[in-house]
Amino acid sequence: MTITAFNEAIRKMSSLGATVLETPLPNAPGWNYTFVRGSSRVNNGTIQIQYDLKTDIADTLQTRRVNSGANTLQDVINFTIKLWDLESPEGQCCFPVLVTADQLGDRSTSGEYWLAKNTQARLYQEGPAVLFEKFRLDVLVLPTESSSSRLGAVGRLPVGSVPLGYDDINPPFGMAFVGRCIEDGTTLLDISGR
Repeated sequence: MTITAFNEAIRKMSSLGATVLETPLPNAPGWNYTFVRGSSRVNNGTIQIQYDLKTDIADTLQTRRVNSGANTLQDVINFTIKLWDLESPEGQCCFPVLVTADQLGDRSTSGEYWLAKNTQARLYQEGPAVLFEKFRLDVLVLPTESSSSRLGAVGRLPVGSVPLGYDDINPPFGMAFVGRCIEDGTTLLDISGR
């Protein structure tokens, strides 16, 4: 049902004047990795996010906080534990990304981090960047249950979703519009059907 609705939406966009091309994703096997929010740290996206989270949270807490009492990621973790009943849905446990990130060293000296970052950059250069240039695309349009979020995360590309309905077991599905890097406005215009 989801692919049928997606294809119908693509045909409708084409009938309204959009130029639609079906393009292969170069280096497709490189996109098959554990979902970024998964508990496994075996993929480059997760490794990079955890180091970035630790560094960015530290920067935010040191430069932008106002009377929170939180100075470190460990303070945020302790606050969440203290107010667990208010902060977390019943029956849900833990926050492995925060705990793992807090235990990491400095990203500027981490070989693991820089290898992951380099792999992510190469994946972008060999994937979406090729598609945008070779086919002169404004946006990539994918079903939301595909790798659309990975495309955005890897290349720091803007991603927006348009709902199409619900699948057989009721999660929503739709179309993800993935734009060029630093072209958020163009992506929003394309989503709105400019």
